[in-house]
Amino acid sequence: MSTVTVSEQAVSDLASLTEATEIRDSTGKLIGVFRPATEIERRCNQSGLHTTLEVFQHMRALTNDPERLADLDRHIGEIKRRDQDPCPTH
Repeated sequence: MSTVTVSEQAVSDLASLTEATEIRDSTGKLIGVFRPATEIERRCNQSGLHTTLEVFQHMRALTNDPERLADLDRHIGEIKRRDQDPCPTH
């Protein structure tokens, strides 16, 4: 996953968004789609979906196999490190 650091003005503009929004340059060219974390959380809660972290944590509770536990711990650690990123793309 790549990270982009944006200006304080861009942060201010993006913070007011409540749903997925196209981001375009001054010529109208599509740069990408911004999805606020609150929109992602709301959609997950409404649909009964679970985050990848929640799925791996649940899978961890279902096994005692040391090899599988180690693999799941590795994935869980990677997800937690990713989620600590101040500018994650979800």
